[in-house]
Amino acid sequence: VSTQSTGFHSFSSNRPSLLFRLQKMSTSNPQVPNTSIQGVKVFEVTKGQKPPSYSVAAVGGTFDHLHEGHHLLLDTAMAAAEKRLIVGISGEALLKNKKYAEMLESFETRKTKVVSYLNSKKPSLIFDVQEISDAAGPAGTDPELEVLVLSKETLKGGETVNKVRQNNHLRPVDIVSISLVSAQQGLGEGEFEGKLSSTVLRRIEFEKKHGTK
Repeated sequence: VSTQSTGFHSFSSNRPSLLFRLQKMSTSNPQVPNTSIQGVKVFEVTKGQKPPSYSVAAVGGTFDHLHEGHHLLLDTAMAAAEKRLIVGISGEALLKNKKYAEMLESFETRKTKVVSYLNSKKPSLIFDVQEISDAAGPAGTDPELEVLVLSKETLKGGETVNKVRQNNHLRPVDIVSISLVSAQQGLGEGEFEGKLSSTVLRRIEFEKKHGTK
């Protein structure tokens, strides 16, 4: 995949969103895009499936109380990157409306855990770990970036990143979408419903601290 900034595509508002199109299509082969919208390929992968390979990939998140869902997201991003992986970690500006905010880990703690996990899995990669203060972060400005790895629930973030790149006269990046892990897998049957999330883990700590349930 070329990394040159040679032209970019506008996103027409009357076209179906990436999320809608992806929900309507599926494939068992992650090397074949689920859909393509004006040059942007969207791949949906599940746990254990290898995504297509790119020289430079990016992934972002809060990465609070690093858990199995984060591991899955980071593993997918590492599998997609051959040379360099950009990791954006949410800074204070993006955490103002988080639930149970008082239980959030510090940026340095979150970064240390992420870097340690990455190095333990694929030390051959170059890891560019940055604090981000907006929705696009370095993914909106890096001319070498080729693919963005997202969870299915944050798929619309890919549209935001590509609009920022368009405004910066950079080519759009492809999207790899991964389904998240359910809470039952991480916390035990019957404890919580829905996906495993940092919010759930912060809630547990909040309830322990304040003696509520």
